[in-house]
Parts: sequence; C-alpha cells; structure tokens
Amino acid sequence: MQIDTYKQFMKDNFSYLKNYKSSMLTVIVLIIMIDIFFSNTKSDVIIFGVLGLYLFSINFYKLKTKTTFLICFFILGAFSIQFIFGDISDHTEKAAVWLFLFLFTGIIQELWQLQNEKN
Repeated sequence: MQIDTYKQFMKDNFSYLKNYKSSMLTVIVLIIMIDIFFSNTKSDVIIFGVLGLYLFSINFYKLKTKTTFLICFFILGAFSIQFIFGDISDHTEKAAVWLFLFLFTGIIQELWQLQNEKN
C-alpha cells in the first residue's frame, strides 16, 4: 500500500519536470561554469551536490552518454580558457576536478548502458 502511495507521490510531484529537460541541463552547466570562473571557495558540497543532481537527471530523463561527454567538452573548453589566459590557479584546478568527475561519470554511464543492452 505504501509503495503505491510513494509511486503516486513521485508521479504527481515530478511529472512536470519531464518538460524541463533542457532547462535542467542548462542550470547544471551554468552552475559548473559559475563555480569554475567566479567562485573562490573550494566546497565539496557544491561539487557533489551538482554531481548528484546530474546523476538524478541521468536516471529521471534517461540521458545518454553523449550528453555527459558534451558537458565534458564544455568543461574542457573552460579548462583551456583558464589555462591559456590565466595562470595556473584554483580556477584551473576546479575545472580539472569537474572534468575528471564528468569523464568518470560518462565512462561508468557508458559501461552501464552497454551492460543493459547485452541483457
């Protein structure tokens, strides 16, 4: 009985999010770019919060690996801009951390999709 109530709750409260896939991805990319270029704090809460939001988005929107690697290209561009035009700083390090986390997420996501296609 509680499982049906939970499913109905999720369906009622999250069904409107299905229409905002591109908005959700835009917000995630903007948060990452703001963190790379403008934030002077080193906070794991921000990093893992955004990563958790992205993992939720992968599951909720059924995102493909292509989307994850496209975000990696944006982060790589930000990393390159920071590396070429600025000195090696905390911003460059943040860009490298974001790139590593999203590359790792993309690889795991691809392996997961390949495993599911086999079965």
